Amino acid sequence: GEEPDDFTTKWLEADPAVYPGAGSLPIPGYARLSYDSVFVAALAADSLDKQGILGSTERIAPEIWTKAINNVELQGVSGAIAFNERRERAGPITMYYWDSDVLEWKRWSYFDPEATEDNELEIIRDVVWFSDTTQIPDLDIREPFDYWSCHNREERTDPTGKTISLHTPGSNNVD
Repeated sequence: GEEPDDFTTKWLEADPAVYPGAGSLPIPGYARLSYDSVFVAALAADSLDKQGILGSTERIAPEIWTKAINNVELQGVSGAIAFNERRERAGPITMYYWDSDVLEWKRWSYFDPEATEDNELEIIRDVVWFSDTTQIPDLDIREPFDYWSCHNREERTDPTGKTISLHTPGSNNVD
């Protein structure tokens, strides 16, 4: 449609110093999805406005917004946009991760619920994390803390902040 072509033209004319990644193809996934998200919201708002709902000073219930959004169908810059009965975007999903070594998004998996009978996620490549490994990082970061070991009768430190469970004094062998 006109909207995706217009976006592509504006993207190619945009200054990459202001809009990282702009000025060349392919258009990064985050830019396409962001544009489409705003466009879907605008079309939903337009639909509510045409129904006379936006002119009111009353709060609009989330169910009304949800219904308006779920009724939007269009050809966006990220592909066809429609929502299924579970209020999810229908169609395939591609997932990316940011590779800071080469400053680009890398496609790592693909899922098409209509193409696979077993609903399996197709892994294209392993995600390489900030640690430069494929090991999923521990995001449960806690402060280290000092504690008294009743069992060893000495002060100790838990550097991870999560290997020791604190108990009420008087319990038996709480380390």
